[in-house]
Amino acid sequence: MLNRIKNNLNNHLFYPAWAEVDLQIIKKNIKNIQKFINYKAKKNSKFKITSKSKIAASPKILGVVKANAYGHGLIQVANSMVEAGVEYLGTAQISEALALRESGISLKNAKILAWLYAPDADFSKIIASDIELSVGSIWALEKIAQTVKANFSLSKKAKIHLKMDIEFGRDGFSPKLYDQCFRKVREYQNYLTVTGLWTHFAMADVPEHFSNNKVIEAYNLFVDKYIEYFGQENLPIRHIANSAICLTRPELALDMIRPGILSYGLKTIDGIDIKKLGICPAMSLFGKFSSIAPYPKNSGVSYGHKYITSDKTNIAVVPLGYADGLRWVDENKIKCYSYARKNLIKSVGSVCMDQILFDLGQDCPEKPGDIVEFFGQGAKSNSLTADDFAKMVGTIGYNVITSIAPKVPRIYKGENS
Repeated sequence: MLNRIKNNLNNHLFYPAWAEVDLQIIKKNIKNIQKFINYKAKKNSKFKITSKSKIAASPKILGVVKANAYGHGLIQVANSMVEAGVEYLGTAQISEALALRESGISLKNAKILAWLYAPDADFSKIIASDIELSVGSIWALEKIAQTVKANFSLSKKAKIHLKMDIEFGRDGFSPKLYDQCFRKVREYQNYLTVTGLWTHFAMADVPEHFSNNKVIEAYNLFVDKYIEYFGQENLPIRHIANSAICLTRPELALDMIRPGILSYGLKTIDGIDIKKLGICPAMSLFGKFSSIAPYPKNSGVSYGHKYITSDKTNIAVVPLGYADGLRWVDENKIKCYSYARKNLIKSVGSVCMDQILFDLGQDCPEKPGDIVEFFGQGAKSNSLTADDFAKMVGTIGYNVITSIAPKVPRIYKGENS
């Protein structure tokens, strides 16, 4: 393990911290998610989201690569997901969708769905790049259709996923706007092709919450209303299942699932052991001691002297701080795994912008240059996952992995290294 890490660092000798991303794990996670969903879908095959439409036997997968692939690296992860068989890639921001196309991921490789933009977006470039857009407002329908009419005439249509919203408050058509939405789509049918009908749950990680059934009922109406306007034979891809829904309500897989955080091996809901499904974390965060020095008794450490040494000791520095994405805390909360000690060590004092300090005791086995692991697969005794790290500092796993700054080098294991 240590030899592999050191060999991978040859290109990053000037940065004493790095994130290691295992692309093979991401691929395995996706395949295991699909295996779980297919098994559960068969067991729940009698379920119908609406009386007018059937459930897919084997749902497609949309690989969610928004937010720089949850901090793992947009292009590297997207290519790995395509190799794993995803049919769609999903980004929140248009800029990331365009970056995927510019990197060489063509329409032949994967379809791309993006869902966040403002009225001044360059819709002509987006449409020309074969990027599908989520639409949840009348202005967006009109703007996209007008762009097609002005730039492409009838030579190219924009592909859109209509989004409904209830009990969330984000972008999407509420039930009272369904008829207006579909009338507009029919008006602009020369310029638009609806390729998806979707929504998102606000309470997916609380499966018993009453609002989840309200969302399903509203989505049923959305699909039925679409069929009334355009016919069942023209029913587009239906997708409503994020990671939590995949785990707790797999019968809602419909035509496509969107396993975001689950693809990266982090849990989205308590009480379900994702390791039993063959799903594990793909990212590990490492650092190296830059200094270890003797320190006297009754001496303050770091800003504000939140920590005072109780005896003679050794204070160590790892050059990684909140500017690198490590969580800022002003007390002794952060633990990490010391390879020299083969156990956890605890930070002391406030986390600094670029550094974190540890009290190693008087007789410490560590020396400058030794490696620590902040989080990873949790495979070693006492080592931590990003979910463990999140609990320790009072946040969520999503925040931990997406906060690792782009300047922190990513080292890739797997075929797309």
